[in-house]
Amino acid sequence: MTTSVLSLNYASIVFCAVASMVIGSIWYSPVLFGNAWIRMNGLTGMSKQDMMKDARKAYAVSLASALVLAYVLSVFANLLGITTVDEGIEMGVWLWAGLTASTMATNYAYTKRPVALLCIDAGYWGAVVLTMAGILAVWR
Repeated sequence: MTTSVLSLNYASIVFCAVASMVIGSIWYSPVLFGNAWIRMNGLTGMSKQDMMKDARKAYAVSLASALVLAYVLSVFANLLGITTVDEGIEMGVWLWAGLTASTMATNYAYTKRPVALLCIDAGYWGAVVLTMAGILAVWR
């Protein structure tokens, strides 16, 4: 079970990481789930300025994490010989459900966070993983 790091398409990995940031900016905007997410996380009393204070660090961590996620998904797609969008999305569903949504559900249950918040956050990661997996399947 090996794949050469030289056989990966790094442009597609970077593109997917940037795409995850775009998805996040829409997903967590007031247009979609931003207001509910702020409320359920108890951040309603914070000013926009306070929220933006540590945003640079959060964005850097988000981008680095997205690069790792895209890299790993690219490795999986290569190892499994995935070459179509449908196959990529199927891989993404399995990995998201088995590794992301399930572990998030456990954490949210122990911290007594609302199920609606879990749906928002896990839904975001589902959108990201499926988007990345679909792209990485065909842009190799």
